[in-house]
Amino acid sequence: MKMIMTVVVVALLGTGLAPGSAMGQVTPAQKCSAAKLKASGKKALGKFKCLSKLASKGTPVDTCYTAVEGKFMDSFASADALVQPPCEGTASSVETAIDDCIDHVSQGITGSGKCQGSKMTAAGKKASGILNCYKKAATAPPFDQTCPMKASDKFSAAFDKADAAGACPGDKGTVETQIDNLCVTNVVKQFLCGNGTVDPGETCDDGNTVDGDDCPSNCVIQLCTPTSGTLTVSVKFTPPPSPPVGGAGLFVDYPEGAVRLPTTSFSSGVSGQSHDRDYGITEEVIDSTGTGLPASPNALLHLTFKTCQGAPAPTAADFKCTVNDASDENGVVLNPSTMSCTVTIP
Repeated sequence: MKMIMTVVVVALLGTGLAPGSAMGQVTPAQKCSAAKLKASGKKALGKFKCLSKLASKGTPVDTCYTAVEGKFMDSFASADALVQPPCEGTASSVETAIDDCIDHVSQGITGSGKCQGSKMTAAGKKASGILNCYKKAATAPPFDQTCPMKASDKFSAAFDKADAAGACPGDKGTVETQIDNLCVTNVVKQFLCGNGTVDPGETCDDGNTVDGDDCPSNCVIQLCTPTSGTLTVSVKFTPPPSPPVGGAGLFVDYPEGAVRLPTTSFSSGVSGQSHDRDYGITEEVIDSTGTGLPASPNALLHLTFKTCQGAPAPTAADFKCTVNDASDENGVVLNPSTMSCTVTIP
């Protein structure tokens, strides 16, 4: 399961740092997220321990559950009081995710005995351990990708030890996948990219995970120190066979860690407006000849960037162009999926 957790970590956190984090300036929002992640881990561990006592000693879970849930709610309330408006992640949604995880694991670890009790405890410690990895990254990024591996190794050893003393229901691989997906991913994603709050590992968050607006889909705009060097690329347009395209809206996603500060020069017969978003640039282009926008291999426009200090030279594959909307010469809306745009160097 190590490879699975690596994918989960990378997918959720990205590779950037929140502004100021590297300098040790912990914001109230980061403290709030860290407190909620800590509370989530304690809730998961606490409830699994309740089930462990039920399996190994026959101790009813009602009183135990009530105590765990009370502490969880108090911790969430304290976290929300750290910053206004409160950081992302509601107690009810996190509680639902963790309880769903526990229900799925319980369906596999059935029966009673010391073995079942040990497996329940191991499951809780794995969930708590990995959530604590995210808690640490909340106030001290970047995320330590060896941290969840350690929790996974301890879980595996505990499960093997439980079965060695007398095998019982509960498949290790199945339980580990449930913990990774339900107890960890379904909780952590409530605090990260697309939730409208700039969380650890993010440089922006506008409440969605789409490109083309003021924050990229991964919520990370790479750092760049512009130099005097420049790089010019050509944007080329492939229209449908007919009718002629009179106007189009393009979005050029560029490698912002390698180039920055683009300026636009339109080809002859083309006019338009540009809007740089620090990781991509929106281009609204209009044909001024009445015969349609120029088609590839001719360039529609050129972008000249400043290069970033210490960054390798980008290739054409590092750029992505998308046609978002289009119309014909009379302003009739056309289907943008019938056309495309590409970036070449030069």
